[in-house]
Amino acid sequence: MNKDYIGRKRKPFGLGIIIVCFVAFALTFIISYSVNTNKDSQKKSMAKAEKNISQQLDEIFSEQKEEETLKEKPKKDVAPPVTKNEKTNIQKEEKPASQIAEETNAELYSDDENVAASASASKAVVPIENGRIEKEFSTKPEYSDFYEDWRQHSGIDIGGNPGDSVRAVADGVVTESYIDPINGGTMKIEHNGFISVYMGLKPEDMEMNGTAVKQGDTIATLEGNILGESAGTHLHFEIIENGTAIDPMKYIG
Repeated sequence: MNKDYIGRKRKPFGLGIIIVCFVAFALTFIISYSVNTNKDSQKKSMAKAEKNISQQLDEIFSEQKEEETLKEKPKKDVAPPVTKNEKTNIQKEEKPASQIAEETNAELYSDDENVAASASASKAVVPIENGRIEKEFSTKPEYSDFYEDWRQHSGIDIGGNPGDSVRAVADGVVTESYIDPINGGTMKIEHNGFISVYMGLKPEDMEMNGTAVKQGDTIATLEGNILGESAGTHLHFEIIENGTAIDPMKYIG
């Protein structure tokens, strides 16, 4: 062994290698981490960009779809403008039945100059000319020996002679004419606002259904024999308003 070598210190060669390796490893780790971080960032950016592009495409397609849907929707039919004549017809159809009936009666009862001759208390005539009132209207019930019950006298009894002419008290239409086994020949005439009823007529005259009559027209002749009433030869006469019998004298008095 060389004497020069003896006593010479050994250089720390192994420690240097370790340091170099550690530094190299650290650099490699840092470079790798940096590269991976950049890749992740790029991936996130690309994903975000793709998402934005996808949303934009969805919005575009959605708008196009809405436009196509609007185009495909059928247009609502627009009603043509209503003419003046059609408006008049609609108004006529919307009138209540009672008003239509009154207008129809007014036309039926109008004269040649189209002036309505609607019945009223001042225009109604007595059914039997120069007839006398034998019994008045009453709402107070009285006992009837014939019917064996209590009932009101719902009309007036107008005395006359067999064969006397019986007149329509106002313009109207005969709605019923028939033979009643108790009241004899019976006739009902519908006027503008009320109904007149005649009892005690000659049965042979009861063929007037549907006949239009004028005020004062002879509608039948008097027979006058009415069972259950104490008056002699007479006409039993009633006025009915809205389904209720009222005092006829309000019309003919």
